[in-house]
Amino acid sequence: MLLVVFTGIVLSIASGIPAASIAARESGAHDPQFVVIDEAAGQWIALLGSPAEAVDTLGRYAEAGATRAYLQVLDLADLDHLDLVAAEVAPQLA
Repeated sequence: MLLVVFTGIVLSIASGIPAASIAARESGAHDPQFVVIDEAAGQWIALLGSPAEAVDTLGRYAEAGATRAYLQVLDLADLDHLDLVAAEVAPQLA
């Protein structure tokens, strides 16, 4: 399963960053709403597992040229994972 997730992340990064950059440049928009590859890549991040794995993956995004990442909260009744990201992931990426 981890190989499938990793493959999805790699493909999302490899195709998404250049495609999103081209779409933004051609449309004249900073973050065009019709470009959703970044959201697909974000979904893959959610499947990673540990905070260390999230730090590693987000670090690879940064190395590939990403300057921001959006994390989507799907379960508003359980926000403990936000505390975990704030405590263990965010400080390592700042």
